[in-house]
Amino acid sequence: MTNLLSQEISVGSIRARVNFVAIGILVVTIALMTPAQAQTYMFNRADYPTGSGSEAVAVGDFNGDGRMDVVTGNGLSNANSVSVLLGKADGTFAAHVDYSVGAAPVAVAVGDFNGDGKLDIAVLLGSSNTVVGILIGNGDGTFKPVITTTAGEGGYGMAIGDFNGDGNLDVAIADFLTNNVDVMFGKGDGTFNPPASYATGNSPRMVAIADYNGDGKLDLATVNYGDQTVSILLGTGTGTFGTHTDFATKQQGCVSVAAGDLRNKGLIDLVMGCQTLGQVVVMLGNGNGTFKAPKDYSVPAGVDTVLLGDFNGDGKLDVAVTNDETTGMVSVLTGTGSGTLKKTVASFGTNFGPMGLAAADFNGDGKLDLVTADAGSPFGVVIGNISVLLSNGKSLFAGRTDYNVSSASTTGAYTGLAAGDLTGDGKIDLAVPVTYASQLSLLFGTGSGTFKPFSTITLPTNANAVAIGDFNNDHKNDIALVNFGGGDTISILLNAGSGTFPTNTQYNTAGSGYAIATGDFNNDGNLDIVVTGEESNNISVLLGNGAGAFPSFTTYTAGSLPMGVSVGDFNHDGFLDIAVANYGSSSVSVFINKGDGTFMPQVTYSTGGNPISVAVGGFRGNGVLDLAVATDQAFGGLAILLGNNDGTFQKAVTYDTLNNAYSIVAGDFNNDGKLDVAVTIVNSGNPGFITIMPGNGDGTFGAGVTLTTGSVPSGLVVADFNKDGGLDLATANGSTIGDIGSASVLLNEPVIGLYPGSLAFGSQKTGTTSSSKTVTLSNPGGTPLKITGFTIGGTDPKDFIETNDCPKSLATGENCTINVSFSPTASGARSGSLTIKDKALSTPQTIALSGTGT
Repeated sequence: MTNLLSQEISVGSIRARVNFVAIGILVVTIALMTPAQAQTYMFNRADYPTGSGSEAVAVGDFNGDGRMDVVTGNGLSNANSVSVLLGKADGTFAAHVDYSVGAAPVAVAVGDFNGDGKLDIAVLLGSSNTVVGILIGNGDGTFKPVITTTAGEGGYGMAIGDFNGDGNLDVAIADFLTNNVDVMFGKGDGTFNPPASYATGNSPRMVAIADYNGDGKLDLATVNYGDQTVSILLGTGTGTFGTHTDFATKQQGCVSVAAGDLRNKGLIDLVMGCQTLGQVVVMLGNGNGTFKAPKDYSVPAGVDTVLLGDFNGDGKLDVAVTNDETTGMVSVLTGTGSGTLKKTVASFGTNFGPMGLAAADFNGDGKLDLVTADAGSPFGVVIGNISVLLSNGKSLFAGRTDYNVSSASTTGAYTGLAAGDLTGDGKIDLAVPVTYASQLSLLFGTGSGTFKPFSTITLPTNANAVAIGDFNNDHKNDIALVNFGGGDTISILLNAGSGTFPTNTQYNTAGSGYAIATGDFNNDGNLDIVVTGEESNNISVLLGNGAGAFPSFTTYTAGSLPMGVSVGDFNHDGFLDIAVANYGSSSVSVFINKGDGTFMPQVTYSTGGNPISVAVGGFRGNGVLDLAVATDQAFGGLAILLGNNDGTFQKAVTYDTLNNAYSIVAGDFNNDGKLDVAVTIVNSGNPGFITIMPGNGDGTFGAGVTLTTGSVPSGLVVADFNKDGGLDLATANGSTIGDIGSASVLLNEPVIGLYPGSLAFGSQKTGTTSSSKTVTLSNPGGTPLKITGFTIGGTDPKDFIETNDCPKSLATGENCTINVSFSPTASGARSGSLTIKDKALSTPQTIALSGTGT
């Protein structure tokens, strides 16, 4: 590592710095912290703890309340259990309740196995000498002890259906040890008859049930890991199956299969997930049990489970796939409705090691959401979580847009970016240094969370970092740049109005700069600048003269390889102080302001790791400023130093991020009044990440939620880009291939919870009015939910009356009620709909209304 570091200094390039940072990155996307029992949805995403090593997941309404619940099969670390998480009215989940099943579950399914009208849980236990276990549901969300029936020699995947038409659910098991599919008829009491085995291709891993030849009888399809085929076994309707017919997938390592109508033609198609090369394979059905030649689509590596569903609400089936080995993501390929998939892959962060995958509408907005079972075991630490991703019905599961930043041949943005209003229109814009093109890219905001196409400013040399501020007191934001590759300077670009910057004036610093921050250090009303000198191990403070000039600088010795810098009043004396992250000395340096814009010698505090960036925030809500440091490592990736309000800091408390934190910011992303932190993760060759760690309000932090970005997210800023009251994020991205960069903008969108999804009033005498029934409208998200209106429509709108106590803006964690009464104007069946309009992207939402006039 020492030799690499020496090489990086002598080269003096940002690319060398980023490559060095990325060398030791461990592609793991969780935070080992005390898990919260429930979380607010931030950026449409929340995680909930389960038992250890949750490998499989299924959904169903276990307590009959109309809300979807979740069950996971926990097969790692000898958990040998299932976890049941009951859904709440707002789309969040209660704490998990675990049930022992005596062995490791490798698959889980939901169905009524004893015919009592209540959902039960089926588990496939053990990958050899397997048994099928049934937990009979009590109808209230609890379950009786597991009942087991011996199955075949080996089991990997399981599916359920009534194969012999007797009204009892049966199971089909992919038996990879005997190259069979084992069919077990249900007895109607939660137990099964001994298996009947049917030959398949080599090493079947999963089974999918559907009517593949259109004769009204259930058939079987297995995906065969050992010989790159899919086996089709046509059912007779009596519980027996014909000889298998095999179709080549032409891709190695296929482990999962799903069935559905990708063309909306009434024909069943197959989709396989294939691990070896990271492929999704589509085989279109001919309607007679045969299939057309396979077509493959590339997705991020680590393919495990595939699932079909209409995730963007366009009426066409899409494909979701978990990426568990490499990135901790779920990726979605949207369907065209013609049997093909769009080649652009949208990836969304989950917790580490997503294996199981299921879909349901968890928050009642009419959109199909996703849940993954996360079973990662990085460094031997086995986790257990579900990740719930709420669909917004438009851009799938989160509002992320990647913007081009230049038309140059090299567009990588390997350094910081800045956010601010550059045009004076009240809308937030972005300034992104294009690292090796000697350009500054400007993305002007529209105020709605989108940005106009880039415009670029040609620079005399490459830029390393950028800051925005009004340096000449003309009420127009200007730009300051740290230059590298030519002289020890910064550049000041004064705003001529409307976001134009005609001049570039350079001012000297002491050494090649890395990062920049601004503040009024001498309280003269003029903005000043501090720059870290990475190669010279110092900082330069440049006091502004109020006219946009910085004629001189003062140098202060810092630690080894100072990189990130932030400012704040650490001793509460009314003067801004400086904190610097020292990459080479595993510390932060604190410079206390003497009260005149000069500073005391540094005081250093150990952080561990290799600090790259530092953020300032009051993480305890007591008015005292603290420090958060990203240390470019897995263990101790985040270091928190609590301030003493006298300019000193307590010993660093570290959190294992299990990914290498790079850039860090602070902000209240879940709107709970407590500061959180967000860090970027550089993930070479794949999408990068932002991990948000919610603050507990006492200086500690909860479990992280990981989001995807563009590749190599080197810079990070926080702002409300769409003026909806929620904090959004933007990254500056480089690339490990082709040096093609971008800026990723992630919107922290409002989400909604609705319960119930329909109101049935029964019989009511015409001309009279029923008692009211209530719909609860909740805000489980991190952004205020603006409500714009309620409308009664449908066939008989005059028969239903609506009142509500909902405010125009519903705060995070709050709910309101909508009361509906039935007043039939005529006899017979009457129907209507309650339509709710709001600022969630899933708007409008509809509640079905029904009743009978007598």
